[in-house]
This record gives sequence, structure tokens and C-alpha cells, in this order.
Amino acid sequence: KARNFTVALMVIHGAAFVAHMIGNLIITINRFSILCLKKDSFWTRKNVRIIICLQYTCAFAALVPAIGVVMVYVKNNDGSFSIVECANKTNWLVDS
Repeated sequence: KARNFTVALMVIHGAAFVAHMIGNLIITINRFSILCLKKDSFWTRKNVRIIICLQYTCAFAALVPAIGVVMVYVKNNDGSFSIVECANKTNWLVDS
């Protein structure tokens, strides 16, 4: 149960980070496209909603391979943890 929780947190955290980076790229494209396009020619409410949905879909799709990852941690002398092994579990759907 703890492993599933940790993997879920990894995927959520990673997807949020990737979505943030994609969002920064979209904002940059928006600012540069405003110079040569009319204000509402492309950046309509409908298109912005579609772009936001695509942003989070791409971010989640980028992190899907992390769902089947098995990570082995070791506790250090100072109380922190280090990752010793990180491998894909090929039959993660069957073993859950």
C-alpha cells in the first residue's frame, strides 16, 4: 500500500512539474504570437480550453511509465534515504 501511495505521489508531482513547464512554453508562444496576430484570432476561449486540456494530457502521458517503477531505498546514517535501485516492473498490472 505504501508503494502505491509513493508511486501515485511521484506521478502527480511529476505531472504537475511537466504541466508547469508546458504552460510556460505556451505562455511564451502566446506573447510572441500576439505581436503578429490579432488579439482574439487564435487565442479564443475555446482554443485556450483545448490547449489546457492538451497540456495536462501530455504531462500525464509523459509520466505514465513511472507507474510501473519499483524503487528500493536504503536508510543512510544521517536519517535520510537514498535510492539504491530503480527498475521497471514489467507485469505491474498482474501483480497489483
